Amino acid sequence: MMKTNKLKIVKKPSVQSLYPLFSKAIMLRDGYRCRFCGGQGIEPAHIFTKGSRIDLALYLPNALWSCRKCHCHMHESHYWFMQWWNKNMGGEQFYFELQNEEPPYADTTEAKVYLKEAIARYERDNKKKNIPAYLIRYR
Repeated sequence: MMKTNKLKIVKKPSVQSLYPLFSKAIMLRDGYRCRFCGGQGIEPAHIFTKGSRIDLALYLPNALWSCRKCHCHMHESHYWFMQWWNKNMGGEQFYFELQNEEPPYADTTEAKVYLKEAIARYERDNKKKNIPAYLIRYR
């Protein structure tokens, strides 16, 4: 019987398929709280939207953990967001630097590794801070 060589096609993960990892990393980094109001956060809020900078969609500095109310307010009022940003994140300089940054990954395969490494780092940091397990909620 003759053997045939079959090529195995490796499919790269989609950006959408990596959102659960992205959300988990942002949540762990920001301590489960909305960065805007300090309430219970439920979702990541992108600083530069996926529509404006898809390459930053999985880049951790481009998102903050937020509650639904603050996330909506952020998108409805750019003025409110920039006032908050200037007061809490060190001013417009970082905002403009982020706008021009290139993420440290070239494709979604590298992004997946980047996110998993960040999650492991944040979980180690949270263990050192002795955050109780009941406060750790994953989606």
